Amino acid sequence: MKKTISILIALPIFVLAELSGSVDYSSEENWVNIPCSYDKSVDVFYVYPTVSSNTSGYMDISNPDERDLAQGIYKSHASIFLDRANVIAPYYRQCSTGGSTHDYIPGQQDVNDAFQYYLTFINPDLERPFILAGHSQGSRALKVLISNNFTNMVVGGKMIAAYLIGETITLADLTDTGLTPAQGESDTGVIISFNTQAPGINPGPMVSTNEAFCINPLNWKTDATYATNNLHKGAVIYDHETGMVLDDYEYPYIEFCDAQIDVAKRGLMANIPDAYTNSLDYGDFGDGIYHRYDYDFWYENLKENVGVRIDAYGVSKATIISLH
Repeated sequence: MKKTISILIALPIFVLAELSGSVDYSSEENWVNIPCSYDKSVDVFYVYPTVSSNTSGYMDISNPDERDLAQGIYKSHASIFLDRANVIAPYYRQCSTGGSTHDYIPGQQDVNDAFQYYLTFINPDLERPFILAGHSQGSRALKVLISNNFTNMVVGGKMIAAYLIGETITLADLTDTGLTPAQGESDTGVIISFNTQAPGINPGPMVSTNEAFCINPLNWKTDATYATNNLHKGAVIYDHETGMVLDDYEYPYIEFCDAQIDVAKRGLMANIPDAYTNSLDYGDFGDGIYHRYDYDFWYENLKENVGVRIDAYGVSKATIISLH
């Protein structure tokens, strides 16, 4: 019999303008990934970035083509965590790029609902500590989740870290949550965030204020200290639609780039190889905005850091728990 969690999270009530009802997260069909067993001592709750261009304005999570896009980006991002954690990832009715309005609320409510299901049925009583991870719109949804719900420090105290990459995160977003921005490579209960760009340009639409958090994933500093590319442990560049690694180079691409924080405009500056500057698809963000590759460019450094923070938190080996 499934246990009911004793930690209640007050979910905000939203009026959905064009979508009604809620997603049934008791159905495995509504999860990008839900493990059959939990053989790692840590969970990662992952939320994918914008993949949908549905003209309705929202992702149709029952559409096979849209589900495939979510699966593709999941495969590339989740691979960073799989060595050390069980990765759980919901489908959600995200705001698409194809609609005439930009309504993020239904998707954010879905992420809240999925996390509530996770706390109630997948990790009851928070037996395993967890990591939050997202990118772009996924990080935005997790930012709202934290802001609305993490006043309960029993929940926040079991969070090892939140990798909210590709989105603006500020101190105001963490008011009364007990969470803080990361200051180094091994602190826990912290938010890790950055937005990658070429040097000397504006950071792009993902950085909406000069108060945005930014940490350097090569030296794990938050100031303008320059990190040479000899600190770079390897990039892995993916085709995000398929989840397959691009075959331009042998990966991981060690010493791929350097890194330095633009302390005035809050972007993470990187000089990448010319072959990638000229060949990668950067979408509609403009030249030098490397938003799509916030995970790929720093792949091995992020992967190592996940293990460092898990070890710093102090996690013992978990008992294997079957979901079925």
